[in-house]
Amino acid sequence: MKISKARKACFKIMHTANDKSLYSDLGWNGPHQIMDAMSKAGLDFNLVEAKYFNEDKAKIWRMKINFINDKGVEKFFNADITAFCAGTVEYPWKQYDITITVF
Repeated sequence: MKISKARKACFKIMHTANDKSLYSDLGWNGPHQIMDAMSKAGLDFNLVEAKYFNEDKAKIWRMKINFINDKGVEKFFNADITAFCAGTVEYPWKQYDITITVF
């Protein structure tokens, strides 16, 4: 499969697994749910890093997804799951939303 088609397929899997507009949990169920869906779909991916940024108001999970293109050559692309706090001023992480980027 061509890289553009592989990226679109990966995004569809990730986006479908992101079934809520806001999450309210302490265990990062949203990002883990997305990564579980990727595993169940058979995607070969590695978590490269997970870190807080933006004064600890956001957290990002960076992944490298490996695949074999339509010519039989091993290739990869990247994907990010980013959580942004959406709670109250007192408890910013009481709720969070997620964005997904595949590039």
